[in-house]
Amino acid sequence: MKKNITFFGMGLDSPNKGVNALCIGATEVIANSYDIKEIVLVSFRRPTKDKEYIIETSSGSVKVINKFYPKKELINALCDISLYKLFNKKPKSTLSELIYNSDLLFDLNEGDSFSDIYGKGRILRHFMDSFLAVSLNKNLTFLPQTIGPFNTFFGKKLGVYILKRLEKLYVRDDKAIALLNENNIDYIQTIDLAVYMKPKKIDMHIPENAIMINVNGLMYLDNYNSLKNQFTEYKNILLETVKYFQTLGKHIVFIPHTYNAIDPIEEDDLIAINDFVNTNNIKNVTIVDKDYDAQELKYIISHAELFIGSRMHSCIGGLSRSVPTVGLAYSYKFKGTFSMFGLEETVIEVNNLDNTKVITVVEKIKEIYNKKDEYKNILIENNKREILNIK
Repeated sequence: MKKNITFFGMGLDSPNKGVNALCIGATEVIANSYDIKEIVLVSFRRPTKDKEYIIETSSGSVKVINKFYPKKELINALCDISLYKLFNKKPKSTLSELIYNSDLLFDLNEGDSFSDIYGKGRILRHFMDSFLAVSLNKNLTFLPQTIGPFNTFFGKKLGVYILKRLEKLYVRDDKAIALLNENNIDYIQTIDLAVYMKPKKIDMHIPENAIMINVNGLMYLDNYNSLKNQFTEYKNILLETVKYFQTLGKHIVFIPHTYNAIDPIEEDDLIAINDFVNTNNIKNVTIVDKDYDAQELKYIISHAELFIGSRMHSCIGGLSRSVPTVGLAYSYKFKGTFSMFGLEETVIEVNNLDNTKVITVVEKIKEIYNKKDEYKNILIENNKREILNIK
């Protein structure tokens, strides 16, 4: 029987390639679990024409239709829900009608946005998607993601309200498990869906045995509201790391993962990379400066001798291709994800460090590099996994 499937909290045209990787991985998993040819992807921004994508999965081609709604459409949908609850009146707004006619709804909340770590506005925004679905008595599943942290009373109340009403909840780390157990919420712990995204070959010269480094624009610029002034030593860590590998004669490849090469975004990784290289007059490096998609970036990363990343999904690109990977972490989500690959010890937390810790971090990176063959073997074993079936 044909299923009408709707995705929330994902994207295919976002400058955040991690969000793209999640959507592609989710499509792979849903196509493996259900006999489908089409998925509707909901995005909230200024209205534009629907975009259509074809994603090649192991189960065949799937058309993803990206529909765009203004945020005011959420208000219309809320009005519809009131009428539905009071008078059992069928929803009429375009968004609520789509949800009402969906058989299955899946939400990824951009991987880690079902949390108040990014501020009240962000969790309220993602709460609304879920609230519409559960209020219309639809089967809503949270695909593998980081839940929380909920550091405010407001965030925790919103979070628990939705979590108790899900059809299924998948988590990719163990940090919220105490909260879930405390509230008698069932969950399944499994790997991040980006691991199922296949790399796409590109025509690019990739230096052999290169050290590849992802520079996180959010950390480099260090002015994101809720994380501001936590990464004062990040630039120094990068500089000392580059110096070390260049003394070994290693070629450095810098890879952005949240960026737009034509129209730069706030906290753009490519802007950060260019500033870092120019400010420090670093020579003989390669900068990936074209607008590659998530699958193409994964292909590039798969050729690294060692990958050092600060965007978590750039790291997953390496880990899932058995590339020894260092996570320069700003969030606990790194350790939870790396542990699923057996590599929790290659995560280094770099927020709120003073300058005396820079050398300690670089020494840890050296240690990981010297054990890269051991880590590669661990990854090869851990990557022998069956694709997730969510039925």
